[in-house]
Amino acid sequence: MFTRPARKLQFYLRSPLLSPFLSDRRLARMMIGLLSIHLIFLWSEMGLWRCPCRHILGMPCPGCGLSRAILCILRGSWFESLSHHPFAILFLGALVLIAMAAVFPEAWGKAMGHVAERVERRTGLSWIVLGAVSVFGFLRMISWL
Repeated sequence: MFTRPARKLQFYLRSPLLSPFLSDRRLARMMIGLLSIHLIFLWSEMGLWRCPCRHILGMPCPGCGLSRAILCILRGSWFESLSHHPFAILFLGALVLIAMAAVFPEAWGKAMGHVAERVERRTGLSWIVLGAVSVFGFLRMISWL
């Protein structure tokens, strides 16, 4: 039924993005540690990382505002968070899962990783979210011009 390139595309679009972070405790700890450092610097208004796209091209990338939006959610400013980046709550949910995998017993992280992998392979949910964020970023770039 499917041609070979279509099968390859279907395979790649169903490959997991979140589950490797949940299954590998060292990777989860590294991700949470780096993100924590970034958010602490951003919270103190020192800013550790500037968006290269915005800095070089002068327009926002698909992820611009995501860190500020996550900080707004953590402060309880939900509507302000939406003005920075509407997908922040999904990323924060994934980060909470990664933090749980980093802190909880390793067996729990592996179990969460297996569940996430099954969901990702069956639905392609991670790629759908990534595609929606990309479309949002593209539309924001067009409106910026």
